[in-house]
Amino acid sequence: MIEDKFKIEVKEKEEYPVIPVDVYAVELVDASGEQVETYDSKQDPSTQAEFETVYKFEFKFLDGVDDEGKTLVGTKIQKKFVPNYFWISAKGKNMLYQVVEAFKGSALTEEEVKMFNVSVLNSYVGKQIRVGIEHKQTAKGIYCNINTFYPAKFTPQTVQESQTSEKDAQTVDPNSVKYPSNHVPVVEADDDSEIPLDQIPF
Repeated sequence: MIEDKFKIEVKEKEEYPVIPVDVYAVELVDASGEQVETYDSKQDPSTQAEFETVYKFEFKFLDGVDDEGKTLVGTKIQKKFVPNYFWISAKGKNMLYQVVEAFKGSALTEEEVKMFNVSVLNSYVGKQIRVGIEHKQTAKGIYCNINTFYPAKFTPQTVQESQTSEKDAQTVDPNSVKYPSNHVPVVEADDDSEIPLDQIPF
């Protein structure tokens, strides 16, 4: 029985910022698994409900501003209903593929797909990637959703910055400097000239 003193509270509608369509740097705050009813099960309520595990990823923005010019830094956004399996269809790689390859920074090998487990997802917490935001307009308003995933962008240090100070760099023997793996030396040459083999730094 409901008591006479029962108070009905009206919950105010929460307002969320509209995130402009763009690509943003984010950090993974949490990754978790959820049990949800399968699509086929929802379509046929006459049968017993069937459930499957899907992943939910929570990110926080590291840059950007909303439509009112307020910073997005620290604002959280979720990507739900990410399947717990890898699949490639006519439309391309599924969402799990895209998330994992963004964190890895390269395509997954067949062996990595076979050996994949939840601990790999957990290892991404605290790491950065970039996400693309899209808008979905409904009668209730604009929804801002993550639709693409990209590897994080990092500015590599130059050889001199990483191995010597600016003063010492003047006395470094060029032949003793090892280029980092992400640095490709450039040899200038005229369009019609040939480069002697001994000048190619490979």
